[in-house]
Amino acid sequence: TFRDDDVMDKRPAIVVVPGGGYAMVSKREGEPIAAYFMGKGYNAFVLTYSVRPQAYYPAQLLQLCASVDYIRKHANELHVDLDRIYVVGFSAGGHLVGNFATDYMNVNEKFGKNWDIAATAAGLCYPVISAEYSVGSFQNLLADRTDAEKKTVAESIALDKNVTAGTLPSFVWTTAEDKVVSPINSIRYIEACLACGVKCELHMFSSGWHGLSTCDELTNDFQPFMTRLQNWLPLCETFFSSIVK
Repeated sequence: TFRDDDVMDKRPAIVVVPGGGYAMVSKREGEPIAAYFMGKGYNAFVLTYSVRPQAYYPAQLLQLCASVDYIRKHANELHVDLDRIYVVGFSAGGHLVGNFATDYMNVNEKFGKNWDIAATAAGLCYPVISAEYSVGSFQNLLADRTDAEKKTVAESIALDKNVTAGTLPSFVWTTAEDKVVSPINSIRYIEACLACGVKCELHMFSSGWHGLSTCDELTNDFQPFMTRLQNWLPLCETFFSSIVK
């Protein structure tokens, strides 16, 4: 948790969900992102979710939902504005955030919960969207299932196939040169959002590889081309600020 205890005003909150192919949780996509948003006046929370072989779908989705529920139920003591709760994820964490963004309204009924998990908007950073375009993360996420079960469940959590009008407003960024998670993932998700009338924004930078996080020397062996990519952070933050519930 990253928050300024000297500030008593209600602040926006953001849950940061790192990537790692559902096999690990990347530290590079956790605290550095939280620190940026804290500097912009957010209370930031980093979700270290369970991965293979300790846990498989839907454990990760339920952990993210439980985190949002906790923040909402403790909003007064955490000084959180309930109308400004955001989630942002990277790579496989982007899939997890997208899974939340497209399915949060069904979670209580589907899994027998009674959670308060309303959120305001989602950020998907070079995200995995579907097993059709990015196989590895799904192999880890669904490794405990038979081949037949894997196909069925993978289709049920293919984000581009599950966007509805109720999907959270979504900010997406990626790079055209990403060889690990094809930018086609992001394009398909945005196409689905447009088809359903979901407020969305896509930024595809021409240069850059997968996993750039903050795009600076804090998380990378810095190269000059990254300077322009750092704009994704203020672009994302202003997108979030533009969403009024």
